[in-house]
Amino acid sequence: MQNKKSSFIAAASVMTVCALALSYTETLIPLFLIPIPGFKLGLCNIVFVLGIFTTTRRQALLAFTAKTVLVALLFGNMSSWIFSVAGGSFSIVALLILHRFAADRFSYIGICQICAAMHNFGQMIAACLLFKTYALLGYLPIL
Repeated sequence: MQNKKSSFIAAASVMTVCALALSYTETLIPLFLIPIPGFKLGLCNIVFVLGIFTTTRRQALLAFTAKTVLVALLFGNMSSWIFSVAGGSFSIVALLILHRFAADRFSYIGICQICAAMHNFGQMIAACLLFKTYALLGYLPIL
């Protein structure tokens, strides 16, 4: 029993560390290379897509939660944490639904694109609620 629990925690920890490393790597990309404000590549989401297909859902969710909290503490502030949780929650729910019902219909690239779109949608919803305006939804097609 202990070995199973240890391997569960180890796999979730490896996913978390990989996601943190990729999140940090994204911060090193110069902003002038990407002309869209707020744009990020979302490299750490690759970890969760692969994790959901190679480990359990619980491990991927644990790694996602740990990564979200740690990135906010290490690289962000309260508003970035709100946007990260909103976008990440929409993205991870989409990932879980796709894994459960449509994994055989989409490639990993297609799943990543859908999850990225849901991440942007979640962040736009958070922005609309935070700033109390729906005018921000006009930015969604650009993302």
